[in-house]
Amino acid sequence: MKKLFASISVILILLVSVTALFSCAESYLPVGDEVVESPRGESDLLIAGDTLGETDGGETARREGETAQAGSGSDPGDPPLLEPNGEHSQEPNTNTEPNVEQAPSPDPDPNSDPTPEPDQGQNYQYVAPASDYEHYLAACAAANVNVRRGAGTDYGVLFTLGIGDSLPYLWREGEWIAVWTGERVGYLSAAYAYLSETNLAIERTIRAGLAKLDTPYEWGATRRITGSGLVNPFFTGKSFDCSSFVQYCYYIGMGIKLGNYTGSQADYTVGEKITRYEDLQRGDFYFTGTDGTISHVVIYLGGGKLLQAYSANGGPVSVTADERWKRNFISGRRPDPTVVTQYK
Repeated sequence: MKKLFASISVILILLVSVTALFSCAESYLPVGDEVVESPRGESDLLIAGDTLGETDGGETARREGETAQAGSGSDPGDPPLLEPNGEHSQEPNTNTEPNVEQAPSPDPDPNSDPTPEPDQGQNYQYVAPASDYEHYLAACAAANVNVRRGAGTDYGVLFTLGIGDSLPYLWREGEWIAVWTGERVGYLSAAYAYLSETNLAIERTIRAGLAKLDTPYEWGATRRITGSGLVNPFFTGKSFDCSSFVQYCYYIGMGIKLGNYTGSQADYTVGEKITRYEDLQRGDFYFTGTDGTISHVVIYLGGGKLLQAYSANGGPVSVTADERWKRNFISGRRPDPTVVTQYK
């Protein structure tokens, strides 16, 4: 019996010792894992480097530290500070001066319009040509080029202007050209454009050809206009040779009927004959060949570019540099758009 009482005493002594040990555990937490009891009975983990206060278990120091963090750009999603009674802290505002500090302005949206000058942007009043044949200066694309909202690559892209196409020129702004898009002012890089005189009828003619880019070449392809001057009901536009392509473009763009082969186009086109390559203008077509014999016809786009259907590698219709072709220049034509029938 004495041994039983002794064992029970030892167990009781051990239980008391363990309880005392746990009650002191909070005083011996390792550095970096400091925890302070929340007034709500929860634990708030302190960021490494924070310390506990001495007078109230560290609660005042913690609140002051969080207040300082909030004032220096802390996450606005942090929970509000609470007083020991669980209510929101209402610190008196001793600052009698208005808060003039502004949030940093966001980076400009590249897709938004810059504030236009009084005569620019969407406020610009474009005066269109009075007729299809009134000439104006155009900015022509030497490559596929982006048209932007402002003069710089930081501005958003309105659309891409395809090679050979054009827009009315407005002014030059540094390395950028301002153009009229049909709705507002746009800007394209001057490094990828050239200027040329043109008119609406010429641009319709060129765009009729640009719409056929990559169409295969076929010698003797079906003509839009027959030899008797009738509109061919069997025309498909699925292939072209050089003269049928030129005939098609000028009929669609200007409504004129050219001959259906190069010889007829050279001999019977009504309008100005161009005898020097240097005198060609955008919208003219010219003939090339060797020893004075015509073998090919192309549409001149200006800026050393031409639009053609050529037999090499099966075509197709393309915009190309004219270095090769101008060496074999024979003559050019500037058709009169007011004369419908221009063939025999």
